[in-house]
Amino acid sequence: MLSHRDCIQCGKCVVACPKKAIH
Repeated sequence: MLSHRDCIQCGKCVVACPKKAIH
């Protein structure tokens, strides 16, 4: 799973981000 930091850097990849990391 991607980290929150990875989620921010990959804003278009929210589907691959943990649900709790989606902002």
